[in-house]
Amino acid sequence: MFAVASGQSLEIFSFTEGFYFNGVLVGRQIAWGIAANAPVSGSVTLNIDVPTDFYFMQVVNASSYNISALQVLNTNYNVTIPNDSKTYGMGYYESVADTSVQMRGPSKNWVFSNVSLPDTVNQVITLTAN
Repeated sequence: MFAVASGQSLEIFSFTEGFYFNGVLVGRQIAWGIAANAPVSGSVTLNIDVPTDFYFMQVVNASSYNISALQVLNTNYNVTIPNDSKTYGMGYYESVADTSVQMRGPSKNWVFSNVSLPDTVNQVITLTAN
């Protein structure tokens, strides 16, 4: 909670670091800010939402193989995602119109082309490798 005198303005800057998965840095750092004026009386509530320019990606590996590499927006990540059907966070990425994700295993590749993003604040997508 922040206390601000009546009629004064407040600016908040937020950021996330990259996300470590099994010792590998995945995703990217993002930063954003919000500003508001305190009302003369009463209070104001501010949500510190991640803007629609970014999304958080989760991966579920329900296949017969471990995933050994991940490629998002032409950036490669050497991660091992076990085939245990659990949901793993893979960090934040920039929202672009033709978002594609590739995952590679020892004898299978998974390609998610033109991933549909909800275009909302705090958006999360979950991709499942079968």
